Amino acid sequence: MNSNPAILVMRDTVIGDALDELAARLQAEGALVRRGDDAVAARRPLEVCVNAAHLNACEVIVSTPRYSIGPDTLAAAPQLKSIVLPTIGIDSVDVDAVAARGITVANSATPENFEGLAEATVLLMLTLIRHPRSPRGVSRSLQGKTVGLLGFGRVGRSVAQRLQGWGAQLLAHAPSSQTATEGVRLVPFDTLLSESDMLSVHSTLNATSRHLIDRRAIERMKAGAWLINTARGGLVDEDALCDALESGHLGGAAIDVFEVEPLPEKSRLRAAPCVILTPHRVGHTVELYRSLADAAYANVAAAISKARAG
Repeated sequence: MNSNPAILVMRDTVIGDALDELAARLQAEGALVRRGDDAVAARRPLEVCVNAAHLNACEVIVSTPRYSIGPDTLAAAPQLKSIVLPTIGIDSVDVDAVAARGITVANSATPENFEGLAEATVLLMLTLIRHPRSPRGVSRSLQGKTVGLLGFGRVGRSVAQRLQGWGAQLLAHAPSSQTATEGVRLVPFDTLLSESDMLSVHSTLNATSRHLIDRRAIERMKAGAWLINTARGGLVDEDALCDALESGHLGGAAIDVFEVEPLPEKSRLRAAPCVILTPHRVGHTVELYRSLADAAYANVAAAISKARAG
């Protein structure tokens, strides 16, 4: 890396060590690295979490889902050429506003990222189905159950691979995917809801998918079914979910992601029956953290190279 590119690296309460490692590596190689303010717990606009002069001068921003990047951020960053996220999801970025400026966005979908999340999803499935507070009063087996995967990208496919041989029927629904894998049947959304004993959410979050699992969708699910969400909190209507858990329509839920993060102390989910709650890090491993810094570095280097060549 040369020409002393100006790079803004934000801070994060979860993957802070990986970002610190990345910042040190970039600085050692000659980059002009500036850091964001103290890490925030809940999502905030990036432009209010950093020195304005640093934002004004940066060519690359390394951000995280804790910071939203929209028109106001872009207006304050006239030199910006690329946004790098050391995560899979990019829902914190206004992709239309970014595209209008010709700014590139790169995520860090390392194998350790989606494979680790797939492992954790299966862990939650087994923990939930054997939950000691189950309204059925006794643990259940995954064998013979129908597991529905809402979203069939890298994480969904990795979950399906891990469930092969467990004696469960596997269904999947993904509007953008027409290719199934062996042992998985692609079905319409309504079929997924009505036939799944366990529904695992792996969709991306955007304007059309927000509250994809809403009150109407939950009502169409099997009585006593289980719901798992390790994707994005906004995909599930939490009030509708709590109503279904409290009424007994759903048998339980395992939730790693929430509409508001961190989960508010007064959230109904905290008191809902047969619920497993994890703080949006159930898939995090030592191997993941090691991979994130390397992937983000490669994306930053590629962005700088492209900007210099252009």
